[in-house]
Amino acid sequence: MKLGGLFKKAEKKDLMQEAEDYKRSGKYDKALEAYAGILNANPDNLKAWYDKASIHLMLEQYLPALEAYEKILE
Repeated sequence: MKLGGLFKKAEKKDLMQEAEDYKRSGKYDKALEAYAGILNANPDNLKAWYDKASIHLMLEQYLPALEAYEKILE
C-alpha cells in the first residue's frame, strides 16, 4: 500500500479547509491566496475556482470573478 498518496490527499484537504476557514471568517485576501496555491497545484479543482469566483464577486471584483467562472466552464 502506498502511503504517499494518502498524505497528499490529506494535505490538499487541509489547504482547502484552510481556504474555506479564511473565507468563512471574512479574511478574503488570505482565502484568495490559499485558493491561488491550490489552483497552482491543481488547476482542474472546480471547487477552488468556484470559491475563488464567489469571493471576487462578493468583493465586487467582477473581472476576476468572471475569469474564474469561465475556468469552471472550460
